Amino acid sequence: MDSYNLSYTPGFEQQKRLSDLARRCREISGWGVQELLQHAATANYKADIDLKQEFMDKIILK
Repeated sequence: MDSYNLSYTPGFEQQKRLSDLARRCREISGWGVQELLQHAATANYKADIDLKQEFMDKIILK
């Protein structure tokens, strides 16, 4: 299976919120900002990525 790394740079307010969330989450599960962002990207965008792949497949087939 191929693996891809995606980069995202959150804005100042997002960084503050992520830091606060990571601090609380680290106490519960040991996750830091990287793990939280990876989980959010995987959970929230998988369906969107699937739809985009289907769209690209249809274009390529034409």
